[in-house]
Amino acid sequence: MNINKILLSSLFVLALPVMAEPMPGEMAAQTCAACHGTQGKLVNEAFPALAGMPKAQFVQAMTDFKSGKRASTLMIKVAEGFTPEEYEAMADYFAAQKLD
Repeated sequence: MNINKILLSSLFVLALPVMAEPMPGEMAAQTCAACHGTQGKLVNEAFPALAGMPKAQFVQAMTDFKSGKRASTLMIKVAEGFTPEEYEAMADYFAAQKLD
């Protein structure tokens, strides 16, 4: 077998645990900024503020979007992109933000 293929395969295998780690909450939460504002602080009729939202409420909403229990064309796709651990991390981040 070609040594380059062996080295490339080894690098890929070594990178798997890093790729599987959940994204930190603040980083994951930035994906929400376009609709919910920076730090989840946008307040308007179309999008609820995420800043200050209780952790359990955020996690339940994301879980319901992912399962299809809660309907939303966009949020179903967004929720599918995250793991339950990432929901928890995002919820911690948003719960810690103060809605001014």
